[in-house]
Amino acid sequence: MKTPENPRTKKPHPLGRGVVTVCIVGTGHIGLPTACVIADAGLDVIAADINRKIVDAVNQGRSLVKENGLEPLLKKVVNEKKLRASTDVTTSVSKASVVLIIVPTPLQADGPDISAIRSAGKAVARGLKKGDLVVLESTIYPEGTKKILKLILEEHSDLKAGTDFFLAYSPERALPTKSISEIRDNVRIVGGIDPESGKKAVEFYSRFVTNRVVDVGDSTTAEFIKISENVYRDVNIALANELALISANIGIDIKKVIKTANLHPRVDIHEPGAGVGGHCIPKDPYFLINKAKEKDLDLGLIGTARRINEKMPEYVVGMTEEALSNSKKSINGSKVTVLGYAYKGDTSDVRGTPSTVIANELKSLGAQVTIQDPYVKPGNGTAIEKDLIKSVTDSDCLIIVTDHTDYRKINIEEVSKRMRKPGIIIDGRNILEPAKVRDSGLIYYGIGRQ
Repeated sequence: MKTPENPRTKKPHPLGRGVVTVCIVGTGHIGLPTACVIADAGLDVIAADINRKIVDAVNQGRSLVKENGLEPLLKKVVNEKKLRASTDVTTSVSKASVVLIIVPTPLQADGPDISAIRSAGKAVARGLKKGDLVVLESTIYPEGTKKILKLILEEHSDLKAGTDFFLAYSPERALPTKSISEIRDNVRIVGGIDPESGKKAVEFYSRFVTNRVVDVGDSTTAEFIKISENVYRDVNIALANELALISANIGIDIKKVIKTANLHPRVDIHEPGAGVGGHCIPKDPYFLINKAKEKDLDLGLIGTARRINEKMPEYVVGMTEEALSNSKKSINGSKVTVLGYAYKGDTSDVRGTPSTVIANELKSLGAQVTIQDPYVKPGNGTAIEKDLIKSVTDSDCLIIVTDHTDYRKINIEEVSKRMRKPGIIIDGRNILEPAKVRDSGLIYYGIGRQ
């Protein structure tokens, strides 16, 4: 019998003959696209989640995760009976030979919350069998796979990692709106708790990843790489924000500075902005900051960068208050329209959005706040206005927090007609042309722009 081929890479399946059943524990923003990509590659997938609403939707071919191309792919693999969902995590694990844990690790007051990994680990352990491969994809503290998940799995299964079952870490690295292609086509890194676990993980991911699968040697290195990638971005953004604050005080346009500086082949300065949102960048530095405290180390640069970025929403509120004062208006009683509630442009993803901080601060100062977003639905007590023109009518000030394409193409003349005079725009993403805004009769303020 011929070894079956991966339909995308045309390589022999490294795991050999037959169909592998994979259990995905956690079907959120990364788990569900991952499940669909794996099922589309020909493997049988069980999507396990404790949320009945999510499970029912998946089994109906409906995606509660808003992601480009996800729902058509989900319908396809469900109709082909390659993907099904269940609320029974343990039973789902017992039917699989590969288990991926992809649960959230959100930020709380004292650092990232890994309780979902602990809970998932216990449920997985109760269904674990000899020969199974378990891979953690959720972001975790360095050494977490070995010192946290491994111990949980062993304690609740009576099996030994590295002897009875294989255990590895492979971080997800996917961009919202492009998750499907990035899960499938990005370089994938893996690290096992031992060489054989790493080898098994490479064999598994090679079945659906079209790019290279790189074994970095151990799970702790793989964990550290994931965190380092997002720390790099956080520090770079903090640098851009500080450069913007300086340029604002000496009359230099930071947008021109960054664009021109980045012509240098060894320079890549990111963009400043109203705040850093999302599930990863605001949280991942704390995995290192807290770990460093355990080792009696002070990560001055990483901690400072995080504080700079966390203060940007407050800086934007301060800009708004100053701009209104300069126009002989008080923030108390002024109508302020926040343009964008999603943390990222052209998405409905509101995780960690700086708009929440900005809106709450404005309200505490007495402003009448309207939030407008073409992608985000109202929920969790937040009122979202869909009609842009309605939201800006009689507004004293607009604050652009999200770089939606709609805002880049905004009809600034029409907006100007609708606003109270003098109307103000705080461009928190530097996506508008200052001269064009001023030509419409509005007053322009940008992040590090005059």
